[in-house]
Amino acid sequence: MTHQEDYINELEGEIGRLKNVQPNTGFRCQLRGHYDLTDQRFHCTSSELVLVEGLHFDVVLRVYPWFKDKEDGRICLRRKNTLIYEDLQATRSEWRHWSTALAGIDNLKASLKERVARLFSSVDPGDICICVRLRDIQLLRDADIITLKDDMSIIELGFRSPTLMEYFRQKGNKFIGYDIVKFNILRAKALGYDARYYDFDDCEPDLDLSEGDLIMCYQLLEHISDPYTALLKIYDSMKPGAYLHAEVPVETGFPRVKFGHMFSFGPKDLHNMAQSAGFSVIGCTDLSWPGASAIMRIFCKKPDDLDDCIGEYRPPSSPEWVLANGLQVFTAWPAGERLVIDSPEKEWNR
Repeated sequence: MTHQEDYINELEGEIGRLKNVQPNTGFRCQLRGHYDLTDQRFHCTSSELVLVEGLHFDVVLRVYPWFKDKEDGRICLRRKNTLIYEDLQATRSEWRHWSTALAGIDNLKASLKERVARLFSSVDPGDICICVRLRDIQLLRDADIITLKDDMSIIELGFRSPTLMEYFRQKGNKFIGYDIVKFNILRAKALGYDARYYDFDDCEPDLDLSEGDLIMCYQLLEHISDPYTALLKIYDSMKPGAYLHAEVPVETGFPRVKFGHMFSFGPKDLHNMAQSAGFSVIGCTDLSWPGASAIMRIFCKKPDDLDDCIGEYRPPSSPEWVLANGLQVFTAWPAGERLVIDSPEKEWNR
């Protein structure tokens, strides 16, 4: 029996298990006690305060060092049951439409080739979110703001769908994907991709991202209770000089549990977290695509000079923003020239 057959058999068992999972499994809670948020929430010595104790998740008020006042606290969910959390994420995968694992994999192979062929099509690009993200990268490369070679190695965190895996496999790039959902990992392995498990809500295990010249992290961090700790782990695991391209939805209020969200990002949160983790933020944009909710996407670098980026906490700056062809680029922290992208009309299918 081949490795692919092993993965397909294991995938069949996982699909059978998921079919018995209640689709609404997830957020149930019971009140632990009454809290006056104005008076009580900053009377704790740690960076979090449990507001509601739940059966599977706690409701937590999280406070980060760069917050200026009490109103900057973020309400998030902290999971207590890893399997419940993973199943909540898995409900958004496509296994419900598969008759068998083998048939699903065969159909997906053909579908992925068709999806990749349509990318950047002027008629119907299909996965337009991927086009928008790849356009960011190409803009920065063409303007010589970043140095990424055609044969760069790529790591995607929270890949969910293997579309980017297929896109870069066709281009000959080394590509590694990390995810927490067992179905997503087994599906990718059955298709022949390098897929691995990591839980960014538990950053104690080792994580090696040193092979990656570019780390992609699209709509992962909102699924994590403490995304700042996850960014610290990502930073520490990257090699100096590597780049991070990250995107989150911008939401307000309580996390959108139906999408598996554990944390609600404000417009400046991702930028502040990345800077405070040690990254040099190169660019930031809220450019989205038709039908999408508000997003924030940043491109940043782990500095080459480690002596300049390790040590004390560094508060985020207040950069002056420059709007250039939909990509907002600002002064790199801690020092640098203002970066403005010149992007003439061109094809992005490279």
